[in-house]
Amino acid sequence: MSVRSWLCTGDGLSELDRAPGDLPGVLAGLTGSAYLWVELGDPSAEELRTLGEHLGLPGIVLQDAGHHHQRPKSDTVEDLRVWVLKTLWYLEPTSQIETGDLAVVLGRNLLVTVRHGRGDPVPQARARLTGGGKLLGRGPLGAVYALVSVLVDDYLSAAAEVAKDVTELERDLFAGPRIDAVKPLYSLRREILEFRDAIAPMEPVADDFLDQRSPDAYLRELARHVRRAAQSVRSSEELIGSLLNAHLGQISMWQNEDMRKISGWAAIIAAPTLLAGIYGMNFDDMPELHWRFGYPAVLLVMALTCWLLYRAFRRNGWL
Repeated sequence: MSVRSWLCTGDGLSELDRAPGDLPGVLAGLTGSAYLWVELGDPSAEELRTLGEHLGLPGIVLQDAGHHHQRPKSDTVEDLRVWVLKTLWYLEPTSQIETGDLAVVLGRNLLVTVRHGRGDPVPQARARLTGGGKLLGRGPLGAVYALVSVLVDDYLSAAAEVAKDVTELERDLFAGPRIDAVKPLYSLRREILEFRDAIAPMEPVADDFLDQRSPDAYLRELARHVRRAAQSVRSSEELIGSLLNAHLGQISMWQNEDMRKISGWAAIIAAPTLLAGIYGMNFDDMPELHWRFGYPAVLLVMALTCWLLYRAFRRNGWL
């Protein structure tokens, strides 16, 4: 069973080399702000069930922690607080956003984190706990704050990259030659919607433990970051929708321009075709057939007709 456990006190964090069956004894001896942090990454149902039996976790908590692709939420089960949060990371080569899940179970002297997906905020959160500040002395709730701060920083970073992609696509649409950007626009819109689905439920969840009325400046700053990331995603979503509508209008306008050009050239070609069809009948009573300059005159009339039509269409913007 792949479980990492940490003993967290006011002096720092130390990894425990203990079997899962020994964790209840460690937990029973903790007092004050000291707590046991148990970390799992992509566990199986059997691993979660075994850990739940050792730590006495209710079945509904294990169910929340074991399911992948859940919406963020906050819940209270007996004396435990349970949060399901979304991890998120931006892939630079493909401009795609990938998401995962992080289940956080908070008890009096216990913190359990269960990760699904490649995004793992736990190492950075541990670094922030041990990097100074007051979070380490706040017990397991301080670790939750550190985890959320890492997630929100990832959200802000991804939001900035998405906004940059939208700006670049907007510049390509309106400052360069014709491009068919329907597929890139829909692709980027899909990534933004995935981003929105990940962060939108985080706002009420964040408000649940980031109380805006708290005098704690750290909590207020985290709350502002949550709002800033959510607002950035909403702005990108609105802009990409406007760009998509504008581009569809662009395509319609280009099609109209092309149809005008096709119609103009068809009319120019039709004029000499009409004359050639008439004189190609070779009726004997056509005087031009016996006139020395009849053939050059007809060619001249064709050329003059084409030039007049071209000039008229050009003046009207059809060509």
